Amino acid sequence: MQPYGYVVCRNVTRQLEFGVDEVSYRTVAPRFMGTKLVPMGLHLVHYSMPSSGGGAGMGLAFFVKFSSEKRVVVVDWDDKEEDFKFVRDEDEIRRMQDLVNTPELDQRLGAYPIQHMSSWNEVSDRISEATLHRCAIPPMSKICSGGDETRSSTSQSQQVIPFFEDAPRIPKFSNLSPPKPFLATLSPTERTQYHHDGSGRLEWVITTVYGGNSDELLSELQLSYVLFLYTASFSALEQWKEIVKLLCSCQQAIGVHAGFFFNFLCIVQAQLGHAPKDFFVDPLTDSNFLLVCLHDIFEVLGDPSMTDPALKSQSTRLLDYVQTKFGVNLMSSDATTIEEAPVVVEPETAAAQPKKTLTSPAHLSFSLEDE
Repeated sequence: MQPYGYVVCRNVTRQLEFGVDEVSYRTVAPRFMGTKLVPMGLHLVHYSMPSSGGGAGMGLAFFVKFSSEKRVVVVDWDDKEEDFKFVRDEDEIRRMQDLVNTPELDQRLGAYPIQHMSSWNEVSDRISEATLHRCAIPPMSKICSGGDETRSSTSQSQQVIPFFEDAPRIPKFSNLSPPKPFLATLSPTERTQYHHDGSGRLEWVITTVYGGNSDELLSELQLSYVLFLYTASFSALEQWKEIVKLLCSCQQAIGVHAGFFFNFLCIVQAQLGHAPKDFFVDPLTDSNFLLVCLHDIFEVLGDPSMTDPALKSQSTRLLDYVQTKFGVNLMSSDATTIEEAPVVVEPETAAAQPKKTLTSPAHLSFSLEDE
C-alpha cells in the first residue's frame, strides 16, 4: 500500500482559509481536522483567517516534507495567538499516526486532490531542502509574507533564526548583486560588458552565492514564485523578477550551457501556466519587465548560432504558449521600445582601482549541469 502524509489540525475553533499546495477551502469548525492522503514529498501548507470584509486575511504558511519516516504533522490551534502551534512531542505524534485511519478522525480529514499533484510538481520539483535552509525557512517553520529586510548577505551558518520555534519567519532570499568593491575593480571595458551581458554576473552568482551549484539558483526561482503565488509575498515576487531578469540577459552563457537554459525555460512556462490571463497587464507583476526580458532571450535564441535542438524547441513552445494564453507577441517591436539602454562606462570616469579580470562569458568557469 502506498504511504501517504497527513496534516492533523486539532482544536480549530474558527473558520479558516486552509490549503495544501494548489487547493484551499474554507474550513467548518469544529469538524475540520486537516488533510489526508497527501503524496510523499515536499508540500506547502498555507492558511489565513477571513478578514472582516469576508476576503482572505494575512496568511501564513509552512513547508513539510513527507517520507516513510515522517507521515504525520500535527498542529494545535491557539485561540489566544490565533495561530497554529506545531506539536513536536514524538509520542504524541505517534499516537496521532495510529488514529489517522480510524473512522472518527478519517471523516474529519479532507482528501488531498491527487489530480493536482502533477501541477504542483511542475512549479516545485526543484525546490531543495538546502534552498529552504539557506532562505531561513526550513520545513516545519512558519513563513510570513515578508518585509523590507528580505535579502541575505550572510552564509547559512550566520543566518539569524528566531528564538521561538513557532515564530513566523521572513524568507531571506539570496542577494544576487555583487558588492560595490567587486565592481570597482573592473576596467571600463569589463564594466560595460558586465552591464550589457549578464553572463559575467551569472558566473559570480553561481560561484559565490550558490557554491558552484546552478540547481540552487533554479530552486530559488521556483521557491520565490511559489511563495508569491500562495502567500502573496511581494518580496518573493521581487526575487523571482530579479532571477528572471538575470537569466534572460545572459547572451553568451545561453550558447555555452544550453541544458541549464532549457530547464529555465521549462520552469518559466510551468509558472506562467499558473498565472492569470491578465498577468501581462497587471501592474503588480510589471508587464513591461517581463515583456522586455522574454523578448531579449528570444532574440538571442533566434540567432543562427544557437543550434541546440532541445533548447530551440522549448523556446518555440514557450513563445507559442505566451501568444496563445496571454495574446502577447513577444517578438513584436513594441517590446523593444521599453528596453533600457545599455550602460557604457567611459574610461575617464572610471576610478583608478586595481583591476580584477572577469572570466570570459564564453568560457564560464562554474558547472552548469546540462549534460
